[in-house]
Amino acid sequence: MAFEILYSYFADEKIVKKNIKLMQSRKRGGFIQLVLTESMGGNAGAYGKFPNIGANFFFDPNTGEIIAFGNIQEMSPEVREKYLGGFFIVALLLKDRVKDTKYYIHEVGFKGKASFKARVTIKEMVREYNLAYGFDPKVEEPY
Repeated sequence: MAFEILYSYFADEKIVKKNIKLMQSRKRGGFIQLVLTESMGGNAGAYGKFPNIGANFFFDPNTGEIIAFGNIQEMSPEVREKYLGGFFIVALLLKDRVKDTKYYIHEVGFKGKASFKARVTIKEMVREYNLAYGFDPKVEEPY
């Protein structure tokens, strides 16, 4: 609870909202677009009874703004040079229709040195995303 208060106090709320919008995007560079092309399980394993996916992203190391979701080979040289990589491990609550699938981000990682503000902004975005759009793996049953 104390960390959640810390994140919301120090996080840049405008960037949190912008990142959440990118999480909902089906366009190239958006989270949903990446999810639709990733395979479940594998290296990402499972979260209890739920299959996982790994979602790589690139972000501004000073602000925490996520620039794009995707694997390194899909990013332009400019993005790879200017931004840091990060990843989410995401549990999936699969539904009959793909568009109804829900996600729960349960792990965040940063590949390189990001500022305190960037880290808390991304972690606050994860918290807000999970509350607004995710599912509770303690309550839900896998499909």
